[in-house]
Amino acid sequence: MTAMYGAMVPSPAYDESELQKAAMQLAEEGVGLAIAAGLEATPEIASAGFDGASHTILKIAEQHAVELVVVGARGLSVFRSLVLGSVSHGVVQHAHRPVLVVPPATRAETADASSQVGNQREPDAGDIPDRSAATSG
Repeated sequence: MTAMYGAMVPSPAYDESELQKAAMQLAEEGVGLAIAAGLEATPEIASAGFDGASHTILKIAEQHAVELVVVGARGLSVFRSLVLGSVSHGVVQHAHRPVLVVPPATRAETADASSQVGNQREPDAGDIPDRSAATSG
């Protein structure tokens, strides 16, 4: 199975070389995840044209004959999706191959993940149990 990974890369200032670098770094992270899951994958980046990101994703999927297109959803309301547009919706509506849409993490999942990261610390002497009072029997 061939995997394709794509993502939107936010950029505070438009610098083409930095944008390309960030996109490739993100693509390489996705490839690492795909390979760890047992898939064949290579990083590739592309710029969306006037026809939109969904058409670019589908064009690349056709070029590489991917077996499954996986896209993320931002979790927009129906109204916001109509106003802002939805890449995942466009991919699903126009794809000639299977598409898997991954929903966004819930607030509880996001809070749980960030609390786990925030709680990681080096152990100190207070973390080591006092075994001097233990008796062998």
